[in-house]
Amino acid sequence: MSVSVIIPPVGKDDPAVTFEEIMGELKKACVVYGIDEEAIRSALSNGTVNTPVRVASGKKPQRGEDARFEYHFDTSLKHAPVVDDDGRVDYHNINAIQNTSAGEVLVTKVPPGEGQPGMDVFGNELPGLIGRDFPFKTGENVAVSDDGSQLVAAKSGAVQFQSGKVSVVEVLVIRGDVDFNVGNIDCRGSVRVGGDIKAGFIVKVDGNLE
Repeated sequence: MSVSVIIPPVGKDDPAVTFEEIMGELKKACVVYGIDEEAIRSALSNGTVNTPVRVASGKKPQRGEDARFEYHFDTSLKHAPVVDDDGRVDYHNINAIQNTSAGEVLVTKVPPGEGQPGMDVFGNELPGLIGRDFPFKTGENVAVSDDGSQLVAAKSGAVQFQSGKVSVVEVLVIRGDVDFNVGNIDCRGSVRVGGDIKAGFIVKVDGNLE
């Protein structure tokens, strides 16, 4: 919101408008915030007439930050062999599985910010704008906490993250062999292997191995 005035030209019967007169009119109109005295003085000294001059401006309320998610697992896990501190590569361990237990917090939502309040030219506070909120993208075997702030594993198993959706898989399916393409498996759920477990590779499960 803003307020502008139009200063009339000086005529035979029309004396020049003064700074005090403009300030008095603003007071009569209950305009108390954001008055630009410099703009008023400049318009008067420059002889600006018959043109709107902005003499007061409100302050727009600001929008708060949008809600965001903090993931308690690696969302960018790469299917790559483990490299130890000495630079040796272990091709048997691929680090492709992230385990979780029932009740473990997987994601925490940071709520949207309330924003900053504004003010209109009459001195009335304008409430800040709340940032955008986003729902959890839930897959299988996960649950949202009662207060809506956390995403929790409902079952033990392997965490899967795809297109922002979080799931916990109780039965991990390996469609081929357990070999250098898959690596050793350590899963808190069950594992179903479609092929063979090649020599030198380990499959460790808390559930069933099929």
